[in-house]
Amino acid sequence: MYALRKPTLLTVALALMLALLFGVVAMFGGERAKATHVNPKSVAGNPTCSQLVTGVAGLKELKVEPVADGTYSDGTLTVTIDVSDPAQGQVFDFTSNIDVLAVFVKGGPGGNLYDYRPNGVKSDLGLHAPEGPSGKYAGLSHISFCYVPKANPTLVTKAQTPVTIGSQIWDTATLSGGNSPTGTIEFKLYAPGDTNCTGPAVFTSTVNVNVNGSYDSAKYTTTAVGTYRWTAQYSGDAKNNPASSPCNAANEQSVVNKAPSAIATEQSYIPQDKATVTGFGTPTGTVKFELFKSLDCSGTAVFTQTRNLSGGTASTNNNGDPNNGGYTINAGNLGTGQFSWKVTYSGDANNEGSTSCKEESTVTIDNDDTQP
Repeated sequence: MYALRKPTLLTVALALMLALLFGVVAMFGGERAKATHVNPKSVAGNPTCSQLVTGVAGLKELKVEPVADGTYSDGTLTVTIDVSDPAQGQVFDFTSNIDVLAVFVKGGPGGNLYDYRPNGVKSDLGLHAPEGPSGKYAGLSHISFCYVPKANPTLVTKAQTPVTIGSQIWDTATLSGGNSPTGTIEFKLYAPGDTNCTGPAVFTSTVNVNVNGSYDSAKYTTTAVGTYRWTAQYSGDAKNNPASSPCNAANEQSVVNKAPSAIATEQSYIPQDKATVTGFGTPTGTVKFELFKSLDCSGTAVFTQTRNLSGGTASTNNNGDPNNGGYTINAGNLGTGQFSWKVTYSGDANNEGSTSCKEESTVTIDNDDTQP
């Protein structure tokens, strides 16, 4: 086992000096990290953004001169700069509210171009001017931020209308004025009665955007009568501001009308007959009723029923059910529409039997099959 010796005043002093020395080196002697997105390109002279970034429509330049910590803006682009001065020379970090396509850092006879195309960036670290003869970065003379203001596209919509309940509706949004727009358009549909689109949407549809042009929502099958209302919202992207078509915008209503109705009729008749028999006294016995599809009782009877006389009369009791001995005249079995009854009295102890075939009927059926 070894005994620990107490530190002497000299050793403590040496430790403090070493710590201080390494701290100073860390603060002033170490080089900052290079720009995180691109390596700079050395450019001679003092060019402007339009000379450095060619072929870009609507290019703007925000020039910061002199260079110092702070926030700078031209009303569209706002940048915040943080300058530091390590041993290698002045460097700075920046952040911005919109994408920057390029940054030109002037120092000495030329400058460094940081080119972030095609998409641009909103921040970067450790930007600097070119190295001078001493091997250190030249002092910051000015900084030019090259950017394109976001476009302000317009969104014009037109909803499918009018329709009948149960039909499909959809919305069409036309995006124009965008700068190679991407992103999405979100359509929302609100039910009849939601006049300000404050309730939950009954239907939502999102489509991808890749160019200026017209985009259709998915289709919705209506379930209620009244006025549906649409909204449409373009998301915007790095080059374009959002755009919208709000509730109750022109042509953003789909009117759903009632469905037309129709009546189809189907006539039917249950034929009945009654016989009164006269003779000696009050005849008794039975009466047989037979219905023929002819005017002379020829052919095969389509309905037959035998009934007892009561008080000298008898009547059929046709229930109309062909499965239960009945018969119904309808358009399906009408044929020529000519019918006749054959009535046969059986006779009794005091009266002879008799037959009649003098009941004739012509039936016409004209059903209404009007369509809406």
